Amino acid sequence: MVLAYMAVSSVLNTDIELTINKSTPSFSQSFGYNLLVGLNQEFSGEWNEEDSRYLYDNLERSGSPIEAQIACRNLAFKRLSAGPGGLFNLFIKKYEMLWENDNYGADWNLAFLKEQNELTPDREVFLNQAKSASQIVYMVAVLFSFLTLIYLLQRKASSLYVLVLVYLGTAAMHLMVESQNRYHFHILLVFIIIASVGIKYIFENAVTFVNTSDWERKQKKNNKSGKRLY
Repeated sequence: MVLAYMAVSSVLNTDIELTINKSTPSFSQSFGYNLLVGLNQEFSGEWNEEDSRYLYDNLERSGSPIEAQIACRNLAFKRLSAGPGGLFNLFIKKYEMLWENDNYGADWNLAFLKEQNELTPDREVFLNQAKSASQIVYMVAVLFSFLTLIYLLQRKASSLYVLVLVYLGTAAMHLMVESQNRYHFHILLVFIIIASVGIKYIFENAVTFVNTSDWERKQKKNNKSGKRLY
């Protein structure tokens, strides 16, 4: 997965450089601002005006996007070296924010329509219903994904562990960089796939349980009648 990502990124970056006729910054030169926002304990790792202004002030001062990113990166490293207790609490908050609900689209539609005086009662009802439906689907997928994980722990190997790694990688990455709950959208497909396998496991387990119960009932019945079941 990592090799495929690096290969595709290399092709896309080369195409962009040829299109704009300029070299693009390397990864080490371009992640500073995102890291700066992600380690802001005051704003729980979300976008904020303070860090945004810091980026653009440095851009205006230096005239170089790379220099502005480096300045953000240096300040981010200072935040990273802060007390471990504060960082741990920040990581907990960011993890909760990333996965707590699936309402981002509906909430922002409600907010912007209200701001533009376009939020009619019918639209508000529809968006609230859509938000409730989305949350139900999200929680069901998460629940069955968790049940699937319990089944996976009883198995030595499964291709589903690849998808579990995608989830773990997403969670780990967003502990450091800027985080919003919409950033988990690509994991919804992962949850749905894992959950569907979990439903299969549950069904198979239920069939086995019913068959075993039937066999035990017949065994008891035959024992009472003085016969043995072979």
